[in-house]
Amino acid sequence: MEIDSFESLRQCTWICIKGTKYQSKMVLTLDIDENNLPKFGIIDEIYLCNNKVIIFQCLSVKTIIFYEHYFSSEIKHENSLVFFYHHMLYSHIPKNIGVMPNGCTYVTLRSSI
Repeated sequence: MEIDSFESLRQCTWICIKGTKYQSKMVLTLDIDENNLPKFGIIDEIYLCNNKVIIFQCLSVKTIIFYEHYFSSEIKHENSLVFFYHHMLYSHIPKNIGVMPNGCTYVTLRSSI
């Protein structure tokens, strides 16, 4: 990600775009990988650049497998950050995240990606 110049960069606790509220700990679909699995990120920080560009700082997660029966993906946390522009998200709909009794973490989809 590259920003040529900016007058202001403000950190936001939440932001609402076209009726969708984004805040820390929400899961975003950033892209689709070469195996047709979604690439997710968990919002860590939200920034507003020049009062018009929204940038998400996300904790990177790796998709292990998609379970069609549960319509969810098993994920594993990685130790890295990724920055992503709102307008470049693969899907603008935040996803749900949960931990199962077996200790595995899953992202549940609300609709097809």
